[in-house]
Amino acid sequence: MLQNHITVTEAAKRLSVSRQTVHRYIDQGLLPAQRVGTRDLRIDPAHLANLITEVS
Repeated sequence: MLQNHITVTEAAKRLSVSRQTVHRYIDQGLLPAQRVGTRDLRIDPAHLANLITEVS
């Protein structure tokens, strides 16, 4: 299911923000993410698009 999901680093590149900012969005509930293993997070590109639309 997570095959098309992107990493925090990729999300940061797409948003032109830092990885820390993406983590802040996740912590604030602005960007849903799923944990993979103990450390990694994956983000659905559709959720990223929704965030971009909401901010614009």
